[in-house]
Amino acid sequence: MKAYRQHIEAFLDFLQKSGRYSENSVAGYRRDLTRFSDFLKQQRFPEGASEQANKIILRSFLGELHDLKIDNRSIARFLSALATFQKFLIEKKGPKEFLFEIPKIKYSRKIAQFLSPGEVSDILKPPPAKKINEFQLFR
Repeated sequence: MKAYRQHIEAFLDFLQKSGRYSENSVAGYRRDLTRFSDFLKQQRFPEGASEQANKIILRSFLGELHDLKIDNRSIARFLSALATFQKFLIEKKGPKEFLFEIPKIKYSRKIAQFLSPGEVSDILKPPPAKKINEFQLFR
């Protein structure tokens, strides 16, 4: 797995030098890809595994993220990071055993919270008039 980590570091270095990615984006890619790399190491990922084995390994990782109650948006972000990393490997003619078939993931969009008619009415009401006594007028 040392080779995989080296490719990740080369990829992250490329992103930083390209100037097209913010520090936060690069940090997110680092976090996601390191987590995946740790999983591969834990699973004793066989370098040179078959395409079918890679598919099973990736699905296992996604299942683990789901079991940890990781939001689908975060999982989609990981898959995007993995896809970008894989494009980098292909362009740099990196090892093919590190390529995974990336599934499409659907995530629900959060529906905006709407105000009730009563809440809108309360917001639009002018503030109550402040009572002024005679003594305050002459100050």
